[in-house]
Parts: sequence; structure tokens; C-alpha cells
Amino acid sequence: GYTKKEASAKKESFTVAIMQPNTHKLLLEGAPAAIARSITKQIKGLEGKGAKFIIWPESSLYGTFQTGDFFDFMQASSVALNAYQLVGSAYEDAKGDYVSAGLFGQEGILDVYHKNKLVPFGEFLPLNNIFGGVYKDLAVTSFTGDFLEGKTAAKVFELDINNGAKTNKYKFGASICFESLFPNIWRKQAQNGAQFFVNISNDGWFGDTAAPYQHLRINVLRAVENGRAILRSANTGVSAWIDERGKVRFQTALNTQATAVFSFNFQTDAKKTFYTLYGDIFAIICLVISLSALIYTIVFLNTGTYD
Repeated sequence: GYTKKEASAKKESFTVAIMQPNTHKLLLEGAPAAIARSITKQIKGLEGKGAKFIIWPESSLYGTFQTGDFFDFMQASSVALNAYQLVGSAYEDAKGDYVSAGLFGQEGILDVYHKNKLVPFGEFLPLNNIFGGVYKDLAVTSFTGDFLEGKTAAKVFELDINNGAKTNKYKFGASICFESLFPNIWRKQAQNGAQFFVNISNDGWFGDTAAPYQHLRINVLRAVENGRAILRSANTGVSAWIDERGKVRFQTALNTQATAVFSFNFQTDAKKTFYTLYGDIFAIICLVISLSALIYTIVFLNTGTYD
């Protein structure tokens, strides 16, 4: 059970909707009309549910943030439902294309996070400045596109949530798919004031394997390391709510369309954990001790002669 300290921690809640559209196959087939019908039906199911924050996964809608239909749908549904929406897609600016998470409100795009850790050969070609000619000669291309790496790992979004007569400001950090494997991104966001995390992903690439469940479990580590809850939306699953202690409060079934609407209860005044403050210092100390012991063994205990 919870300790007295945990029980007295400040907890607040607001209604959240985690969307699992299961549109990966339609995206691969290039079927934007079918995706639009499916997504529209799913969003209509939120009418009257009171969701303040709607979370869509990576690669759930067809197109990019600036695409007319994409932008219009997100803004119109935010207006109709009076809710924020976070969605993953490609984002284009003067420098190039990014894999991004965009926060939408009634005014349109409010803020954007660009993915800091891209998938090699999936989202970019490693050392392209050196091996570009070789890649070209061998017809090697990045599977989903040639994207730029974001530089704002500590990016924190803000929500102004109205609960009755009171409006509260909440901060959260976002990560995209592969970034679950990089704890320093989450740590930087927690240091920058994130009160909870959102992870969006498209695990449809994994098919019917153990990988989607492994990906979910990696998120559990990130929650425990920083003492902050995680809301996870994956296109084909597994979507979940993980609390600040690493307990999976619920999870969806794989390869199904699902909508989870619930009261998200989380600790808003969580202190920075040892890991948030000091990172991998304990592991580094253990490594130094281990290497020192190994060197001592080699140098001082293996100097005898044998007849």
C-alpha cells in the first residue's frame, strides 16, 4: 500500500482520453479516406464525455500538421470538444522535416516537440555526410523519410485545465516511440518541471510479437526513475496509464481500435527523485569500482611465476 508520505502527497485529476485508432495498416495501404472515416467516428464517441486532454499516437492521421485536412480536423474537434489534443505526425519548416508531437487547441497548433532520437535507417541515414555516395550507389534509403533531429529534449508543454470555477496549469513532457529507450530525455523534462509524461508511438511495425509489450514495460522504468505518471498512446497498442510508482493502471488490447476515457489522477507536487537530480551517477560509481577491482586483480594478483 501507499506510505503516509505518499498518501499525503498533493493529487489532482482531470479527464483524459487516450486514443488507439489502429490505423497502421490503412496508412501502409495509402487509404486516407478510410482513415478519415475511422478517426471521425472515433472522435465523435467523445461527445459528452468531458475529456479535457485527448492523446493520439504517432502516425495515426494521414498527412502532416500543416496539411489542410489534418489541421482542420484537429482544430475543429478541439473546438467542438473544448479540449487540448496531442498528436504525432511529421512537421515541416524552412530547415526540413521532423518527426513531431503537436499540441492542438481551439486556436490551432499551440506548441510542438521535435523527436530528439531518430531511428537509424527508419527515419534517417547514419553518417550520411560520409556515406551519402555509398547509400546512393546501393540505392539505400531511409524507410519512412529523411528527418531532422530535434534539439529540445527538455521541452515541456503546458495545459490550462478548467475544473469548475478554477483553472489549473499543468506541465508535461512528451516522447515519441523509440525515445522510450533514452532515460536522459525524460530526466531533462522532469528537471524542467514536467509533472507527468506522455509517450506516443506506432508499434504497428512490430506485428504480433513481444515487442509492443516490451516497449510498454520500458515506460514503466521511466515512470519509476522520475516518480511521474505516464500516459501512453500507441497506434495499434499497447496504450496504457502508468502511475508514478510504475504500476500499470490499465492497458489496451493489441491490434484493436480503443478509446479510454478516465479521470487521470496524478501527483502534482512530486519531488525530484535521486535519478532525476543525479542521473546515472550510481551506475557510473559501480562501473568505476568494478573496473578498479578488475585492474587490481590483473596487476597485483596475477604477478606470480609458475614452475
